[in-house]
Amino acid sequence: MQTDFDSFEQWLTHHDYADLTTQSYLGSLKLFATWFEKENGEVLSPSGLTPSDLRDYREHLSRELHRAPATVNRHLAGLSTYCRWAVEKHLIESDPSANIHGLSKTRLAPHWLECKQRFALQRVIEREWQQSLQMSIRRSLWKRRDLCIVMSLLHLGLRVAELTGITLPDLTLGERSGKLEVHGKGARERTLPINVEARKYLREWLDIRPDVSSESLFISQLGETLTTRGVQRLVADIGHLAKIAELTPHILRHTFAKKLAENKVSLDRIATLLGHSSVDTTRIYVLPSLNDLAQDVEGLVDQ
Repeated sequence: MQTDFDSFEQWLTHHDYADLTTQSYLGSLKLFATWFEKENGEVLSPSGLTPSDLRDYREHLSRELHRAPATVNRHLAGLSTYCRWAVEKHLIESDPSANIHGLSKTRLAPHWLECKQRFALQRVIEREWQQSLQMSIRRSLWKRRDLCIVMSLLHLGLRVAELTGITLPDLTLGERSGKLEVHGKGARERTLPINVEARKYLREWLDIRPDVSSESLFISQLGETLTTRGVQRLVADIGHLAKIAELTPHILRHTFAKKLAENKVSLDRIATLLGHSSVDTTRIYVLPSLNDLAQDVEGLVDQ
């Protein structure tokens, strides 16, 4: 990794970037590399970087660290330059930052699934579950694990790192109730109630989960803790089946929160369920989305 930093710095100098810009871009890259390794369990390398990583990091800076749009865009500029360096050095074939846009100064609500998209996702999950029953035992096992993960994210509003950190003792399922002990950010823990839909899928998964030494609820095919990158990929795959472009665990978390807001759940309760330390963070779910604003503008057209 240090070689990448050195080579990138030399490239910036060769292309006559100002000293302050060079140091800013290197600082942004180092911060991103630390976040990337923590989230994905691997050291940052150009070949391991995906557009989803950059989008999730943009979300992390804006929504979780509350960085101003100008600050977020400065970090993205450094990472975009890093990607251009990697392409020029033939370390990667295409630029993963090509379609990653900066933040506007007007703060809009985060991206969540609209009603039609939620129905489409639910339908695909139900269809895929039924089809999995006709598959080989091995294929059926991992297919149902993936579907259970998506339903857990959608109905519990977990961060991806929280989901991969769930162990079997954290989960309690009864006939009419269930709860989950969540180990959140900043050593904050919370207890989440589990609704009937999530309980159904979790119970099905527990019935078929392989008996391995790992206590992680969701395991890989090697019997190890599932990685955040693995979760991101399987969520994107199921989103593709539902014709939802670039579906991520964070979008499912936002959808969970938005549905609570639509159901008139108070902000303090939503904040508790999401593990937010401040209600101010939760207020984004009562902000208008771009789609909301588009509908408002269309309403001005004379019929």
